[in-house]
Amino acid sequence: APKLLKPQIQEPQIQEPQASAPEHMWSWFIDGGPAAITLATLDGHHRVTGPELTLEGTFADWKMHGSGSAENRCFKLEGQFLDDSFVSGKCTFKPTGIRPEVVCMEGTFKPWPVRDMSVNAPLLHGAHCKVTHPGGSTRSEGAFVRGRFVEGTMYHKDGAIIYQGTFRALPRDSDRSPDSRDMFDCGILYGASGVPIYEGQFKDGVYHGIGILHFTGHSQRGIFIDGHMSREIAPQVLPDVPPPPYPR
Repeated sequence: APKLLKPQIQEPQIQEPQASAPEHMWSWFIDGGPAAITLATLDGHHRVTGPELTLEGTFADWKMHGSGSAENRCFKLEGQFLDDSFVSGKCTFKPTGIRPEVVCMEGTFKPWPVRDMSVNAPLLHGAHCKVTHPGGSTRSEGAFVRGRFVEGTMYHKDGAIIYQGTFRALPRDSDRSPDSRDMFDCGILYGASGVPIYEGQFKDGVYHGIGILHFTGHSQRGIFIDGHMSREIAPQVLPDVPPPPYPR
């Protein structure tokens, strides 16, 4: 009887994968050399340059993780990075045709993927943030939620207080300055000498709602409409003016 030949089964050859640069980075340069020739995992401090972006700082598995900086033609990020996202530090806008003056933001940010940096800016998000407006004209310090200033203090460039309180959101299509008085919601407006001149509610940048108008030696409490007092209220019946809630 013919013998049955046992089929020869070859065991598949399993090759250990080699760590290499992510595909979208193979046209980049690491410390002056092409990323494509670097097969080892990128860890430690390095300078990585691409067509429109330069990264420098601490890396872990090809991701920025620790202190460092990221820079493109529009702005520069300096501070702390987590899993390739900018989370805290300083964002400085460079002068451009659209934005001729330098704007600086400092504090904590919504995690911002550095490899997707574009003309859009990171969003401040935290209780202790600061923005220096174009040309240093004003400075805002306080709480920001998803890039919107919600509560804090606005200063003149000389350090004098302009306003302290809560802020309302401007319409997305608004062409008004981000330090516009139209943002005032409920708080204290100060005069040039640093003395409070009005305390209460605002609408479109003017007194509107319950408030107190301060004069030299006395104050008037009342209901204001479009910047003018509509009805004076005795101090003992003036209700409190709680700041409106804002999204967290």
